[in-house]
Amino acid sequence: MNNLYIVFAMPVDKTSSKPYNSIQLVYQWVFKKIQLLNGINEMTNNLSTAAYDYIVDAIRIGKLEIGSTISEHSLAKDMKISRTPVREAVRRLKFEGVVEQIPRFGTIVRSPDQDELRELYELREALECFAVERAAEKVTAEDIAELKELTGKIKQMAHEFRKNDREFLNGKELKQFLDIDMSFHMRLIQISGNCQIMKSVRESKVLTGIFSTPRQKHSLNTLAMAYRRHSQILQALEKKDKDKARSYLERHIRASCDKALAHYAKERSKSFNKSAF
Repeated sequence: MNNLYIVFAMPVDKTSSKPYNSIQLVYQWVFKKIQLLNGINEMTNNLSTAAYDYIVDAIRIGKLEIGSTISEHSLAKDMKISRTPVREAVRRLKFEGVVEQIPRFGTIVRSPDQDELRELYELREALECFAVERAAEKVTAEDIAELKELTGKIKQMAHEFRKNDREFLNGKELKQFLDIDMSFHMRLIQISGNCQIMKSVRESKVLTGIFSTPRQKHSLNTLAMAYRRHSQILQALEKKDKDKARSYLERHIRASCDKALAHYAKERSKSFNKSAF
């Protein structure tokens, strides 16, 4: 068997009169290369996460509709990045069931079935209600202040929206509302101290948001209802009443589920009627 030799091309410091330690130079050179590669990998991961968030937001606000094609080239061009991080983001969305690959057609934003949507809300209810009970036991004055700030942002949004002569939230307002709502729910779980629940709910909440929000129109009533329900949960936490906190959160999630399922059924009925003619 022939011997394999690896040759390192390293710079020579002609200004130094000290003899080189070749092993030390090799270590230094390899260490620098590893640092460079780690930096490149970290940058790629950051871009992949940014691409993932960009696609998720586009779906949530209806820019990418259910059934629409995902173009890696167009997304990369819009974000002014290479296709590699976009491809990784799309691969992650495939794994999560948000998009699907259609043979000889491409990647599309998939449409969930009614049972899948219901199960995701049931998962949220089980995990979040367990977490809010723990949060009621651990909540601090600082936590309450943060939750009040998030709740106040929804109230401020409703106040600003009343000034507009529009019936529904636009894309920018919808994204702002969804981000605030997500932050409120994730903060509750963070207070509970259970990292595994946070991870599971983050994933399921993104999915329910993606699957239901783009097809629902959000009005002033949506903002008012979210503010009222968040305020009820907050008041129960202030009193450290875990039973009421659980009850209010349970009603909140079930109301959201009922609304999403009703809208889903309505849209399916429309599609069926159109296909019948």
